[in-house]
Amino acid sequence: MAPSASEHPDFSSQSDPVDSARSVCSPVSVQVASLGEAYTQFQITNDEIAFLRFIRLHWSVGDLVQLLNSAESSLAVLASHALGVLGGKASVFPLAGALRRDETDVVGAAEDALWRVWFTEFGRDVRRRLREAVDLIEQGRRFAAIAVLDHILERDPSFSEAYHQRALAYYLDDAHAKALRDALRAVAINPCHFGAHVQAGHAHAALHQYEAALMCYHDALCVHPRLPGVRQNIRRIRGLMGDVPSFTV
Repeated sequence: MAPSASEHPDFSSQSDPVDSARSVCSPVSVQVASLGEAYTQFQITNDEIAFLRFIRLHWSVGDLVQLLNSAESSLAVLASHALGVLGGKASVFPLAGALRRDETDVVGAAEDALWRVWFTEFGRDVRRRLREAVDLIEQGRRFAAIAVLDHILERDPSFSEAYHQRALAYYLDDAHAKALRDALRAVAINPCHFGAHVQAGHAHAALHQYEAALMCYHDALCVHPRLPGVRQNIRRIRGLMGDVPSFTV
């Protein structure tokens, strides 16, 4: 199953983007250093609004994407954090592209940023309701979680993350056809949603639709090649099928 979004992941083991930015003295490096300092302050204070205000004042999405594409991994990590807080559909494809990089720290930062973007797509108030639903799912209170998600989707019927979370709740309640329906809705809205692709694969597998499950797992890996557990699921499904499917992953 897809992981819950981590609101404030710990990147303490990674190289310091502020130090990297300071290593070159130029107007751009000073701007990057100030972004790194603002992010460090955000980690200390957890003041998302202040960090978002700083980003909007000093950075465009295009500039952050350029930083994300930097060969210096610490700068790409910093850009991922900033794009995750900035949010918006324009952040999704660049961050999804970063999932295919070789550096594990960049991939981890991009993944966490995407979860933040998806959870915050319809604003922070809706994000709080969505987090409430996630907490209910983790507590095993699936009916209550589905009720919260139903209410969110009545208001915002194009909210892909709400469909993904409801698919998870249905799947855990063994309502596999409903889980599949919602997971497919999520990926129809957001083709980059690797978690929803995986959830669709789980639902197909539970319905003994093994070839379709493999296709969904393949789609997830096309977006996020390092996504944990997916290749193990593929091997398990191939074992259940007893033969080699018509495509390889």
